[in-house]
Order: sequence, then structure tokens, then C-alpha cells
Amino acid sequence: MKILNQPAPPPFKEAVRCAEQNLYVRAKELVGDRDPRAHEFSIQLRAFDSAKSGSGVGVGVLLALCSSLLQKSLKGGTVVAGSLNIGGSIETISDQLSVVEIAIETGTAAILMPIGSRRHPTISPPTSPPKWRHSSKN
Repeated sequence: MKILNQPAPPPFKEAVRCAEQNLYVRAKELVGDRDPRAHEFSIQLRAFDSAKSGSGVGVGVLLALCSSLLQKSLKGGTVVAGSLNIGGSIETISDQLSVVEIAIETGTAAILMPIGSRRHPTISPPTSPPKWRHSSKN
């Protein structure tokens, strides 16, 4: 895995490493018969967290790697929020409301965040009808 961002902050490198290890360990579940170790990946990401450390990009990196291996594009305009740890757990987002507000302001088409974050008490119902809608495909 080659990180093109130079110098890459240590939290960014750790997030990429966690995503890579999760891909290798769960390859059968995530990408079927494709072998991620047989591919060479180059990554260039832009962190939008307040510290610009890139510590919360693990889930996004994992989705991008899987998308690349499956040769299926991710939906444009999608915000992916959530940190991934080496064990494969997705960590809860501490400030979900600001993530959602920024996403809406920038015209996001969809937001992916951990279910545990969605149920957090800091998210309150909007005071006016939202300009976005939730859709799911079964």
C-alpha cells in the first residue's frame, strides 16, 4: 500500500493500515474470490476532520479498496464517517451533528455513519423539513 500524501500524518497512516489489515483478514466476506494481496494500491486522501490528521478515514479507505477490487464505483457525493480499528469494529462518531450539518451544506447525496452514532442523544430532529431524504435499496 503506497500513500501518496507526503508527509502523511501518523494517525492517517494508522487508519490506512487498519483498513488494509481488515481487507486482508475479511477478504472472503468483503470481495469474494478476489485476492487483495495480489494488487498494489496507491492512496491519496484528503482529511476533513478539524485537526486534518486523517484519523477517521478507515471506513472510507476500506470501502474504496473494496470498490477498486470489485470494479464497482461508489456513489458520488457520499460522505463516509467513522473510524475503523484493527479488530474490525467501527467506532462511534463523537460529533455527529457537525458531520451531518457540514455534509448537508456541501450538497451531500448520502451519509454513511455507524448505527451507534445515529442513536446518539446529540442528534435531534430538524426544526424544519430537511432538504434531503433517506433512501434504501433492498
